[in-house]
Amino acid sequence: MNLLIAVRADQLRLEGLSPSLLRVYLASYVLLSLYFFAYAIAALRPRLRQRGRSEQPGRGRLRLVDDILDRSPDEYYAEWQQVQIGQLNREMSNHAHILAWTNAVKYAALGRVYLGLIVLVALTAIMVLTVGLHFIVMARVP
Repeated sequence: MNLLIAVRADQLRLEGLSPSLLRVYLASYVLLSLYFFAYAIAALRPRLRQRGRSEQPGRGRLRLVDDILDRSPDEYYAEWQQVQIGQLNREMSNHAHILAWTNAVKYAALGRVYLGLIVLVALTAIMVLTVGLHFIVMARVP
């Protein structure tokens, strides 16, 4: 709708609106759209890898994807055979912490995307109101 109004202003009988103002509006809208599109990409980016690896070699390597993929399936199974409950509890708490961090980053990115959509909708509403008011004013002019 924004592009239609800006490009076809003459056909919509919007001659009274400043062409330079329409250009500034359109440029701002496009730049903001691209800016928030970059945030959408960041929000949707998969986060398969976790921050860092286990601190101690040979211990604490049951739950993190990076650590699991360093070993063959047989080596990984052998490690599960030897794990102690305390070690497993530590790994589970570490894994929960990593998931919480990943979710926090994802929600922050989604918050920026949401804000961007609100800004773009507000800009579109302003344009629609401006065009609507322009038609009302032009209809009253003899």
